[in-house]
Amino acid sequence: MTGDYHDVVILPPAALRGYAISVSRRIAQRFGSPLILDEQRARPHISLYHIAAPRSLAQEFKEALAKVSRQTAPGMLEVTGVHIYRDFGSIAIEISKPEWLRRLYLKIIHQINPLRDAGFDHERAWDAERLSPGERRFIARYGTPLVGRYFIPHITVTALKDRSQLEAAAAMVKPPRTQFKVESLHVCLQGPHHTCRQVLYEIPLEKQ
Repeated sequence: MTGDYHDVVILPPAALRGYAISVSRRIAQRFGSPLILDEQRARPHISLYHIAAPRSLAQEFKEALAKVSRQTAPGMLEVTGVHIYRDFGSIAIEISKPEWLRRLYLKIIHQINPLRDAGFDHERAWDAERLSPGERRFIARYGTPLVGRYFIPHITVTALKDRSQLEAAAAMVKPPRTQFKVESLHVCLQGPHHTCRQVLYEIPLEKQ
């Protein structure tokens, strides 16, 4: 690979990040988990597009994202509940998907997908053999399965090896039904389990 694995994300407000971190730790204490959130190496986030990009195209990547941001006004999101990803063995705080967010993530994919690192094994990164044919087709086309109906905005709080524990763990997740304004995007370097291990930079949403 000649690049880095990025995630274009929305960072939720501090109070919601704090809740996600606390419930992630409680679940790990009870069930064990390879994913425990924190503010340093596994920051709670809402993923819009996972992609590996060559380091040689880092400036083009940033400029393409800035172009989309200039076309997008700040918008509101809200916490809507809890989502279980059985294919991934994970549990997430589900976030609303208003029309402005749907348009935004599609613009990001359109602008940035041409910069994808051809040397990166996106299928391996997603353990594609366990996914549906539709999800695998999206990986081949976009580098991520989380497109179209598979794009459910969320904050992942845990991943469990024993899938039979998912319901019991999900019952521990009772997020506050809060709303928040999104005024910028962030680009993260990804770590294990698609964590945000480092925030690289922020790009404000600027359309008036």
